[in-house]
Amino acid sequence: MLSDALIRFVLDSPHASADTKKATRRAVHLFLQAFGDAPVSIIGGEKAGAFRDLLFSLPASLGKRKSSLTLEEEAQRAREEGLPTLSGKSVKNHMMRLSALWNQLHQRELVTRNPWTGWNFENGQKTIRRSWTARELTLLTSASWHSTSVPEQTFKLVTLIAAYSGMRLGEICTLRKEDLQTADGIPCFLIRPHTETGGHPRRKQALV
Repeated sequence: MLSDALIRFVLDSPHASADTKKATRRAVHLFLQAFGDAPVSIIGGEKAGAFRDLLFSLPASLGKRKSSLTLEEEAQRAREEGLPTLSGKSVKNHMMRLSALWNQLHQRELVTRNPWTGWNFENGQKTIRRSWTARELTLLTSASWHSTSVPEQTFKLVTLIAAYSGMRLGEICTLRKEDLQTADGIPCFLIRPHTETGGHPRRKQALV
């Protein structure tokens, strides 16, 4: 049974991390909610595909609030209310957790194949972004500042760097004076970890 496989190969495994156990438990429990428990040997591509389709129809807020609805009812509510649904990344993560479990089952010849691989996770939903208008930018930089936690000058500086470079907020907020450097004659921000603050930005951004 799938529930038994979860316990034996993941939850009771001394080699699985806490994050792996939590994420795999979540993926398996979603499957059990949708289709019930079953021998792993009879769970194939049809059920894997149906689970993938169901995940794409579930509201993005699933699990963030208490609910007595079934997953099918949650999907219906998302359709009726036009709610944002799970992203391709979230669906992929759930499927990958099940795939990793099935890899172990396949190695032990408890299943003949892994039905959780080879799926497409593009749901056709694209986030449409537009540029800020000149009026909006003027309003953003000229509006009165009421925050007591962030100085107005800091806010304006962060805004200008973001508008000029396209850097992420986390990358901007981890910058230090020594991160303003010149590489091969090009002024740039050096995006790097600062261990004293726990910041872990990801890339280098040129100023031009």
